[in-house]
Amino acid sequence: MLDIIENVAVGVSLGILVGVSGYLKNVGEKFKSRKLMKTVAVGAVVGGIASVLNVSYLQAEAWLATAGVIVVVENVVKSVWRRWRGKDG
Repeated sequence: MLDIIENVAVGVSLGILVGVSGYLKNVGEKFKSRKLMKTVAVGAVVGGIASVLNVSYLQAEAWLATAGVIVVVENVVKSVWRRWRGKDG
């Protein structure tokens, strides 16, 4: 049971990271808490499912390295690029 709670907490944390980085990439977009909460909820569900399916930390780390990091890096690059260019694109 503790594993499920821990994995849900990790999912929530990563959902916050992805949601905030997604917001920051869009120049001039108004912050939408509902949109962030949806991303956080998805992170929590993914964390819970990973625990139920006995996904090891090694597997999760590999998936994060190939998927999650790509998303965050892409959002950071878009954020910097759009602010440097002065437009949304």
